[in-house]
Amino acid sequence: MRTSFINQLIEEARHNDKIFLLVGDLGYHVVEPFAQEFPNRFVNVGIAEQNMAGVAAGLAMSGYNVYFYSIGNFPTLRCLEQIRNDIAYHNANVKVVAVGAGYAYGSLGATHQATEEIGCLRSLPNMVVATPGDPIETRAITKLSANYDGPMYIRLGKAGEKIVHKEETVKLEIGDICSIKIVKENRKAVFACGNILDAAYHQIKNNHLPYNLFSVPFVKPMNIMQLKTIVESPRWYHYNRRTSEIMRDGICPH
Repeated sequence: MRTSFINQLIEEARHNDKIFLLVGDLGYHVVEPFAQEFPNRFVNVGIAEQNMAGVAAGLAMSGYNVYFYSIGNFPTLRCLEQIRNDIAYHNANVKVVAVGAGYAYGSLGATHQATEEIGCLRSLPNMVVATPGDPIETRAITKLSANYDGPMYIRLGKAGEKIVHKEETVKLEIGDICSIKIVKENRKAVFACGNILDAAYHQIKNNHLPYNLFSVPFVKPMNIMQLKTIVESPRWYHYNRRTSEIMRDGICPH
């Protein structure tokens, strides 16, 4: 996911000179292409995540759309107070990007395991929380974030995640739910986000389970009307947010 993220961010930065990237002394072999193409919009702040959050807030107040990137707990829990006070409360245009969500860095122990941060950031005011389930959703969320004015947490996997979506691209709006596998006339469903999406997909596929599978790329906010329509509809069709009608061609708008 991290490669999909940085590739899409580079694409967005070519058309938007207000995109700025901060990193905490990591991401080598991932962030270099951005740094080389946009040296004036890239800063390695060092192992100083609390400072990095403050720098991000300051740049945002100066008109930039700022991304700050580090591993799991470090851009989230280590600097939670700065995110809360400097970014969320000010509704600053900052995107917190954590790579290695959950137990992706499991061998490094609890210090590197990002398990609580999703709940912490979800509780902050103004904060959108995005949890892409595969590289396709990662690119879509990165594209969306580049045009979104406000704080957002983008929770990425580590590397090597498989593509789950059949389409090469999906177009997302904040809160969207995506259909991955639909078994008509079946009322059993699994809703998954992040790295769990691929595990759920292969569990259902390999065991021939008659379950519908939905991806939830946003855990805050959710499109409650869309979710309500999915649950109450006699068939698993698509809720069209523009017409409030149920359509038959999947959940993600394309």
